[in-house]
Amino acid sequence: MSLKNSLCLSRFVLPAAIAGVAFLALGAKAEPAEQRAPAEWPQYRADAQRSGFVDDEFGGALAAEWIYQPRQAPSRAWLGEDTRMSFDQACHPLVVSGGMVFLASSAECSVIALDVGTAAERWRYVTDAPVRFAPAVWEGRVFAVSDDGSLHVLDAATGGLIRRVDPASRKDMVLGNRRMISRWPARGGPVVRDGVVYFGAGIWPSEGVILSALDAATGELIWRNDESGGLEWDQPHGGARAESGIAAQGYLVATAENLLVPTGRGVPAAFDRCDGQMKYFHLQKYGRPIGGATVVATEEFFFNGGHFFSEATGVSAGRIAQRDLIVATPDKILYSDGGKVHAMGWTESTTVDRRGDAAAAREFHPLSLGAGGEDRSVPVSHEVHAMIAVGNTLVLGGPDVVTAIDLQAASPERAIAWQAPVEGVAGGLAWAAGRLFVSTDRGTIWCFGPDNGNEPRTVAPDVVAQPWDDNHQYAAAADEIVQLGGVGDGYALDLGCGDGRLAYELATRTKLHVIAVESDPNAVAAARERLIAAGLYGTRVTVHQGDPARTVYPNYFADLVVSARSLSEGPDAVAADEMTRLLRPWGGVAVVGKAQAMRRVERGPLPDTGTWTHQYCDAQATLTSADQLVRRPLGMLWFTDFEHLRMPDRHGRGPAP
Repeated sequence: MSLKNSLCLSRFVLPAAIAGVAFLALGAKAEPAEQRAPAEWPQYRADAQRSGFVDDEFGGALAAEWIYQPRQAPSRAWLGEDTRMSFDQACHPLVVSGGMVFLASSAECSVIALDVGTAAERWRYVTDAPVRFAPAVWEGRVFAVSDDGSLHVLDAATGGLIRRVDPASRKDMVLGNRRMISRWPARGGPVVRDGVVYFGAGIWPSEGVILSALDAATGELIWRNDESGGLEWDQPHGGARAESGIAAQGYLVATAENLLVPTGRGVPAAFDRCDGQMKYFHLQKYGRPIGGATVVATEEFFFNGGHFFSEATGVSAGRIAQRDLIVATPDKILYSDGGKVHAMGWTESTTVDRRGDAAAAREFHPLSLGAGGEDRSVPVSHEVHAMIAVGNTLVLGGPDVVTAIDLQAASPERAIAWQAPVEGVAGGLAWAAGRLFVSTDRGTIWCFGPDNGNEPRTVAPDVVAQPWDDNHQYAAAADEIVQLGGVGDGYALDLGCGDGRLAYELATRTKLHVIAVESDPNAVAAARERLIAAGLYGTRVTVHQGDPARTVYPNYFADLVVSARSLSEGPDAVAADEMTRLLRPWGGVAVVGKAQAMRRVERGPLPDTGTWTHQYCDAQATLTSADQLVRRPLGMLWFTDFEHLRMPDRHGRGPAP
């Protein structure tokens, strides 16, 4: 039987198995286990439904065991103040039975494995773009997605690449919020259930969106949906209809039957886990976006954007909170409005549907927290940014603090069981092996365990000021390029970068973001290792393996083009056509060639291009451009959401860009 067929069959077999377990639980009291196995946290928020709950004993007061301070803080995907897509504001830690914590670094384009006891780096795997989502771990494999558009399957013990899955039909990159990423970045965070791993790639429906389901053991494709990105339907504004599909923005959720896909600012969509067919996506139903990038599922319902939705229909059954701060335990829903913690329970009943058939119904109602008071909520002295539950203890992350609440305390005043300071906003929480792991927006990871009286161990990788012993030749070349080119900001491209020496020197002398490409895989690996050690990799210098004469970068992006290879081989080492394609018109500069004999080439205007100098194109308000260059189909070159830039209200007839 194929895995796909067994998946479809499981929806009929599993409920009977669950019912049998329930019967045993009600019929006989289980004997306590002699020794509870250490809890694990194998994927984001513990499980495939992103419950944020683990059945374990918190164990009272904890003390910091170690603090890991990375070279660089997280580099967010979206920079705006209210994006509803804060999935990468902190590194979300993950612990597995192999005794390692796995981190995703959006700054350094890396998956990093730390020793759970010492925080020593066990291995590091570098992708071609930022890694924004915690990986999922299953049977010795690590499944990580990246803005390079790929699913990377790694050996959990060594970090070695088992396979790389590229769902898009071709390699193609664009500038996305100041980082060079795939045209189809993988922003559907991976989830594993029943031996199947799911992930999503592509965030712009016009460019294509792909959802994939793979056999986690073999990598065999079970299904692929590349049709849901170009669907025509009604938009949130009444009367508006357009091609605008489903783009994954957040961690995917796998329930018994469905794959729930968060869509960023919109409500989630549901796909059949068996064959990947879309079941529903209520884009226009609520008149305005009410969603978000976080989905938490429980039996029959899921939570998103503060609403709880029927999983069967995708229709909102009501709103419980203003924010997506929700934990689903086996018997209650815990949520926070930012200043208090509340609980919600449910009762089961039977109703009659329109056809006269009996149907199960669930009614939610508020619950009192604690051992027996009238108070239905617990006040918290700080803003809440993250929540998980460890047995009967709720753990909250906030600005510079992490707090534990005893859900069985006699009164709300006695509910605060433990509190500890951290540095930064605690946006990621995990519990495993009797330890609490906290990640902050500074990239710092805190490990709290039983208090043994020792001072916490601080682990901070060294930042190497000069990663090469003798780099005088490249330093002099960089000085000549800066002086001759006159470009100190924007984007630089190093065609044939070698081991990254020239890219490093340019980055240390300017504000340029350097993209470098090299065909030799050994040189690429060496460049990445040295630049990571220097604290520059990813956010300032990114190195890709590829043919410098045929890159996958977008037209016109480079303000400056250089070539480390041309320092020894001369200007002919650079493919002139590729350099021209990538160089920015109207002032882009290339400086290539041997030292003291470099050639400076300035790119002029493109032919047959129009201008747009006024609100309505020109002084005559013709709304007509004379541009003859651009033709359909159009493709994206770059996008940004402009951090700290407030755009005027377009309904008030604000000026066009």
